Order: sequence, then C-alpha cells, then structure tokens
Amino acid sequence: VSDASISSRSSSTHEEHITARFGVRNLGIDASFLLAVDLSKFDGMELGPLLFSENILPCMLSTLYSGVNVTKLALSLGNVDPFELKGFSSSGVDDAIASATSALFAEYGDEISAALPVLMDIIGRSTINELMSQDSDGSDSNKSCPDVPESSKDGFVDFRDLFLNATSALEAGGSGDMPYGDMMVLAKRFVDDELVAADPETGLPRVSSLLIGPLTEAQSGESGKLVIAESLFEYSSSSLSTVGVEKMALSLYDAGMNNMDTVQYPLSVMVPSSRHTLDNEFKIGTSTMPLEASMQLAVLLSSDYFDMEDIVNLRVELDTVSIDASIMAMLLAKSLMEFPLSDFGNLNCWLAMISVPELDEDGYSMSETVSLALAQLAMSVDSSKVGVSCVSCMSSGMQELPSIIDSLDGIFSVIVDDFVELMVSVLMSDFTQIQLDRMLNNAASMCPHHEMYVGSAGNSKLYELPEVSFLTTDTFDMFVLSGVGMFEAGLAVLSINLEEYDAGGDEPDALSAENDLSLNIPANIELLDLSEGLIGLLLNETGAYLGGTVEVSDGGGSDLGINVLMRSSVLDEGGSLTLPLSNSSMSIDAENAANKLSVSEIRVFGLDSFKEFGSVSAIGAQTLQVDFVLEEVAIEMDIDLSVFVSDASIS
Repeated sequence: VSDASISSRSSSTHEEHITARFGVRNLGIDASFLLAVDLSKFDGMELGPLLFSENILPCMLSTLYSGVNVTKLALSLGNVDPFELKGFSSSGVDDAIASATSALFAEYGDEISAALPVLMDIIGRSTINELMSQDSDGSDSNKSCPDVPESSKDGFVDFRDLFLNATSALEAGGSGDMPYGDMMVLAKRFVDDELVAADPETGLPRVSSLLIGPLTEAQSGESGKLVIAESLFEYSSSSLSTVGVEKMALSLYDAGMNNMDTVQYPLSVMVPSSRHTLDNEFKIGTSTMPLEASMQLAVLLSSDYFDMEDIVNLRVELDTVSIDASIMAMLLAKSLMEFPLSDFGNLNCWLAMISVPELDEDGYSMSETVSLALAQLAMSVDSSKVGVSCVSCMSSGMQELPSIIDSLDGIFSVIVDDFVELMVSVLMSDFTQIQLDRMLNNAASMCPHHEMYVGSAGNSKLYELPEVSFLTTDTFDMFVLSGVGMFEAGLAVLSINLEEYDAGGDEPDALSAENDLSLNIPANIELLDLSEGLIGLLLNETGAYLGGTVEVSDGGGSDLGINVLMRSSVLDEGGSLTLPLSNSSMSIDAENAANKLSVSEIRVFGLDSFKEFGSVSAIGAQTLQVDFVLEEVAIEMDIDLSVFVSDASIS
C-alpha cells in the first residue's frame, strides 16, 4: 500500500478518528409493530412524571404488556451510495478503501441494493426488537416510569415555575429550578409561537385560523360560529279563547355566537404575573366582522283579529370586545403531580386540584382566604347594535320590526353598555365568589381519586342562593329601559297588525250577557228590572243631570254636571283619582327583602274632562248603556326601588 507507514511494535497508544458514511436514495419503509398497552398500567400512571420530557418514553414503555415488537420491516430503495471510511492518519488507507469500495459497487451495486431490504427485515427487525426490550444499561429488566422529586409536590404550584423557563422564572420571582418539569413550558411556548403569533396573510393572531376556526366549524359546520343551545324557551297556549285568541306559541332557539374567529391584538394567554395569578388579555370582533350573539324567535298566533306565523333573527353586534382578566388559583402541587391518567377526562378532578375550601352548613367558606377567584376583570365594547332580520315573516307588523328596532337603536345601545357593566359586577361580586367556593367543594366530591369523593352525583346538599349583592339602581334602570324598549317594539307590531283587522258583520250584541244570564237563573230567584218604574225614571234623570250644563260655584262659569260632580266628590285637589296600593311590592331577595321593587300609588288624571256625557239608559232588564267622551286621560304611578348595595359595589 503506497504511502502506508509500518513500524515495529511499541508500548505507545495510537488513536484514529474515523468517519463512516453509508447512504441510500429514494428510501421507502413499510413497517408493522405490536403495541399492546396495559390499560390498568396506563390508567394508574400519574401526570407528574410526564411533565418531564425525559420521562415520557420510559413511562410510556412501562405501560406495555409485552413490549414493542416489530413484526414487519419492508424497505424499498433506489440507489445505494458506496460505503465510505474517512479520517485515517494515513491517506493511503483512505485511498485504498475508496478504490476498493468503488470497484465493489461498480460490479455488485445492483445485487447489494436488492439484498439490503432482505437483510434489514432479517437482521434489522430482530436487532430493533432486542434494543427495545433492554434498559439503557443493556439489561433485560422491565422498564419503569421514574418518580418525580418529593420537593416538586410541596405546597402550591408556582405558575412562574410551571410556565416559564428557568431563566425567565427566576427573573419573575420564581425558584428557577424547574420543579414541575419542562413540558408545560414547551406547551406555553407552543401557544405563544404558534397561536399568539401573527398570521402573515392577515396580520391577526393565528389562534383564529389554527384553533378557533376549525373547532367552531367542527361544532356548527361554519367557521367562527358556535352553537350554544338549540332550544332556549318554548311556550304555547290554546286557553285564551275568551280574548279571541285560539292559539299562541312562542319559541327561542338556535342561540349562538358568530365571528368567534376574529381575535385581535393585544393577545396574551396564561401569563404568570405572580405566584398564583395568570393574566389574560384579548380583543375579539372588528367593525366589519363584529362579534355577534344571535337567536331565532318564532311567533305563532291565531286570533279573531289577525294571524301571525313569523320567524325572525334577533342579534346583538359587538364591535371590538376587549377583555382583561386575571385568574388567581391555589393549585396543590401534590394533586398535580399525583393526578392519575384514569381521571384525565374528568373536569371535576381538574377543578379538585385547586385547594378545596371548607364550607359551613349554609354553604359559606369558613376561611378568610380564597383559592379560586377572578383577581381582576375589565370588559369594554367599542360600539354595539341590536338588529332584527326576517327569516320568514307573514304578518305586516313583523315585516316592519327591523325598522322599528332601528328606530329604537339609542335605547338598545345603552342597554348593551349597561349589560356589560352588569356582567363585570356579577363576576366580581361576593355572589360569584360564594358560588365558586361551592363549585370547588362539589367538584371534589365527584372526583373518584379525591379524598372527598362521595359518588358521581356529588354533594347532594342544596344551598340557598347567596345574597344578591351586585344589584344597583343602575341595574334596575337597565331592566326598566329593556322593558320599555320591548314594550314599545311590541306595541308598534301589534298596532300595525291591527290596521288590517276588519271587524265586519253586525255590531256586538249589547244584550248577549243578559240573555246568557237569563238561561241560568233558578226559578226561585227574581232580578231587579232596571227598565221599569221609578228606577228607569231615576236613571234618565241622572243621565240628564250628568250630561247637562250646570253653573260652577264661586263664579267658575259652567261645565257638565259629571265634571262638577267628579271635582267635588271624587277627585283630590290635584285633580286626580288616587289609588293607594298596599301589597304591590316585588322582592328580588325574598329572604331579607334587601332588593325590592314596589308600586306605592297610582293616580288617574282627566276624569273631570268630559266633553260629552250621553244619557244613562236601560236597554234591557239588567243592562245599562252609557256613552261619553273625555278630552284627556293620563295615568301616573309611583315606583319605589330599594336596592342593597354592597361595599364592593360602592368602591
């Protein structure tokens, strides 16, 4: 061999660093392998070890019943590159090997290419199976899932160490020791890099196109649409014939949210701001694609006056909803690390990882601290619009409803703004906190591996609703405004429909009630006849006085007798008929009547404005007839609001 160096034996050590290379082109692999997972082992595995990436493979292998067994390993390939060895200290050796390899492959390259798949199936498959059955030290013992350090189970989870890498966690005030592994750090990085990051085509967060769009399309069949409830409310009645209504039915259905896939910046998800607090911020909805809450309203009415068989779409459009929420959760590290995979799909068990508050017999926490709460919440809407569109409108009133709602846009915009403020007040109130405490307690009682578990039905004790502490005068104002808006819209629809009503036929029979009564009077009962004798004469004279002109005392000129009588005997000094009400209150919180709506007094004005008053005459034995015209009539009522305002709402 040229340039080769040959020397005598010596005691010195000679080292070579050699690079071996072997390659194939157009490699195809068809493999089959046995993967028999023991469900009892899998269900019994704890979540903690899987939070460390280096434990995932051994933990998964520890659940196998018989180990991984490659049963088929078929290769297809094109050309085989000549085998190479490089790096010998003597260049002559490199050249000799290269020359020999080239000659071999030139002569037998096709045969080698054909033989390699066979060799891989015979030798490679058995070699892989042997390696998979051994531990890293080469022994044939069964693989086991490593335990997590006991220190990782101490106290409550520090979100800074759970979601941030060691350096960032240390800078944020955490330990920086990665006590909960690196998998949640990788998951948080994936969320930030793949979902929060901007889509190059739209400039919007990719969470809309990668997550929200596909999920909503799978649920509703339309990207960005979330179906909340197929049926919300149904009412039907066929017992209103006394007022001329044969049948009435109302239903609200197909409630959902549209344009859910319009998330905007700023967007931040699960950002640890302290040991137990995660900050979240996002915007959703645009001016061209507002976040939309919608539902269908179906109205069926069959009456003597008009018929309705209409379906309309009711919607609230919200342009750019901004939400900034901080969630505080005291998550037990031991519960997280020892969470069994058998309960992975049980939401109650995930909630039960949060420290469960001890409740008294009335369902109130006995601790001064909370373990789950909304630490901070801010919501705002740039603009809003309430709209209606006809899906199938047969009545003229419902056809006009979209225009009616547009004319009331000012009222409904105020209602939406007030509703957003109400939602913030509700979610931040003591009422919600008490319900959260009860929810955590009940979740623990329905989690099979929790010490408080009592069964799938959970804690069967029903607590009374806590005091409603978030209601204010503004809340009642919103309800009143909502009622006024709906009343005005309904009145307009009713009025338009009644325009087409034609009474037709003869006038109603004024003696119909008397005729019906006469058929049911027992023989031993005799009714007073109003049309005969002194009574008939008295009625005629009374009608003549009330409808005639009389002089008003104190030089007040003249007026109809009925007006003079009403002022002197019926009406008060303010010219009204006052109707006091003693039991008209409606309590929102019946236990202590802390929140109360009551009507204390009703006043009727204009009962002394008769312009005409016809005779009072008996047109039948028991039927009187009178006709009159009032110039104006008005009704006033005094409404009292008594609202309990908590210290939290005052601040």
